[in-house]
Amino acid sequence: MKARKNTSERYTITLAHGSLRGIAVSLQAALLPLAIIIFTAGWYLFDFDVMLAGVACLFVANVLYACLNLRDRLLFLFLHAGIALFLLSRPLIAEFDEKLTWKLSSPEATFFALAALFISLACCFIGDVVFSACVSYNKRRVAQRAQLRPTLVCDALQQADQQGESAAETHADGRVFRHESARLLSVRFSLAGLTNTLASSEKVRCLRIATALLFIVCLVGALAEGAILVVHMRGMHYEEFYLTSTSDYVPWSIDLLKVMLPYMLCGYLATLPRRRPATLALTAFIITAIPMLMIGSRADFVIDVLFAALYCVLRQIIDTDERWITRRVVIAAVILIPVGIFALGMMDYIRSDKANPEFTFARQIVDALYKQGVSFTILGHGFDVNGQIQDLGFKFYSMGGVITNFTQGFIGTTFFGFHDLGSANSPDLALYGNSYAHAMSYFAHPNYLGGEGYGSSYLLELYADFGYGGIAVGSFVISFCLGALSRSIGRSWFWGMIALISSQLVFHMPRGYAGEWIDFMITTRFLLAVVLIICLAALVAFAMRGWVKDCTTHIPSLMTVAPRLSGKVPLHDTITSSGLAVGSQAGAGHLVDNPARGTPATFNSFGIPLVSAILVPKQKR
Repeated sequence: MKARKNTSERYTITLAHGSLRGIAVSLQAALLPLAIIIFTAGWYLFDFDVMLAGVACLFVANVLYACLNLRDRLLFLFLHAGIALFLLSRPLIAEFDEKLTWKLSSPEATFFALAALFISLACCFIGDVVFSACVSYNKRRVAQRAQLRPTLVCDALQQADQQGESAAETHADGRVFRHESARLLSVRFSLAGLTNTLASSEKVRCLRIATALLFIVCLVGALAEGAILVVHMRGMHYEEFYLTSTSDYVPWSIDLLKVMLPYMLCGYLATLPRRRPATLALTAFIITAIPMLMIGSRADFVIDVLFAALYCVLRQIIDTDERWITRRVVIAAVILIPVGIFALGMMDYIRSDKANPEFTFARQIVDALYKQGVSFTILGHGFDVNGQIQDLGFKFYSMGGVITNFTQGFIGTTFFGFHDLGSANSPDLALYGNSYAHAMSYFAHPNYLGGEGYGSSYLLELYADFGYGGIAVGSFVISFCLGALSRSIGRSWFWGMIALISSQLVFHMPRGYAGEWIDFMITTRFLLAVVLIICLAALVAFAMRGWVKDCTTHIPSLMTVAPRLSGKVPLHDTITSSGLAVGSQAGAGHLVDNPARGTPATFNSFGIPLVSAILVPKQKR
């Protein structure tokens, strides 16, 4: 009876899930053409309220599209979360609140902001659809090749049989090859298999230990820098923080550790650790943003919290062993999210020494969300001074971070003689640098030299470089690449690390710069972090290999089973006497193991030998 009840419950849940998915697909398919019709009508009538309704419909359609395949569109959804908070919250709230306004300084500026948003949302959708189509096409090609291979082998075997070779032997070989091809095909497209293989492989275990140790070291440096910042800013206003560079009062070694902290965290999380140590690491990472929150900057704290939530959602989707989002987590989130928004809204009045005339809980939440949407107003400021920015010449602002990292970094200033423009607000940085935020604020903000500014947006930078076409092509490329990065989490350690780092930055992109999500890969500090991780992982592997040899020397009752040491090791390459299957995912160098029965061996993709033995109890004959 109990088994029947459980079966019926699972069947009911499956039906409910299928019904909800069908509703979401139908709604998303209906909203897409509706959004185009509404926005086109608003553009023709020059009615901004109608245009905003079209933008909102397209945004909802994109969110539904992301939720239909959350595993492979997680970064796509995270980008839209940033668009909702920083660009759409102000006009949507003001549309239903008569006390607030969202229209910009001129009708042309308002039209530009709405048109840029609609073009970007549409091209983001197209970019992810094209990427999904490419993935589906590749899967079909691989499946067709896997089906053709056994046929070709059987034809060859039949010809060999006609030439007088053993029919029984060739038929057995054909069966083995056919079975191997089908098994490799099923493993390749099994997400759970890939995730479990990555988490349990010995290479990743060494990387996990290395990144955890380096994360602890960088965490100490980040906490030290936070203490220095709080002491330095004591008795000073929030705006004064941007008048000086942190290098003036923070030692370079501590600053380097602080900068590498996100890389070490994402390297550790990319190894798919267990829930408790991962939660501790995320909590410690959020704590490092509290000093900036005390100074008055909310962005780092908000992004860190959202990144932690993103990772928990991701692991809930791909993890088959642990439950990451429990009922307690959901209840805590429902309670803490409104309280957090209320507290962040109060910071505006605290750091400006002003009183809130309407101090109610609900009104304060609305006010906080409305003020977070200030980036929509910044679109208007950027449009207003676009002519002055164009007079500076082509600066390639959308890749300004990459250019700045090269010209203002260690390599550019040391070996190529570039002049260091600093990071504080200054005319030199605004006029001769490649930062759109500083250039636009220099022309648009009356107190830019006093430490204030407007920030930037990927829409403004793409528009300043290439116009509306730049917004369309740039949004398409960004969405296409985010789809590829989303799929890499849980499948590859290195690219999973890249994807997690990008996820911290893509949320900030609507109020940051266009290349923010990927330009860190060419920075010296990131390359140094990768080198440190690999070197320490090699040392850990060497130490573990020595420990394994000591165990096999002093415990004669254990025997060693070693897999092949070169080339690709096929899955189930070695079957031990205890029934433990040792092998790797095809071409990936990973091993599948049973922790209760032994520790498998493999070689990592960097060519560094990690562990070359499996301890298996000897079977009595």
